[in-house]
Amino acid sequence: MEPTEKYDAIISAIDLDAIYYAVTKKSRLGAPEELNYAAMIISCFVRYVE
Repeated sequence: MEPTEKYDAIISAIDLDAIYYAVTKKSRLGAPEELNYAAMIISCFVRYVE
């Protein structure tokens, strides 16, 4: 299996919406809003696969 196919198969089985909701910014304070939370979540799963 190609790495991109492997990542797609793993990520499609995970409910990313629930994780994204749990980690998104809820207030004006703290980290900037421009952070790409979805990419950070996916990169955590890819790191464990590798």
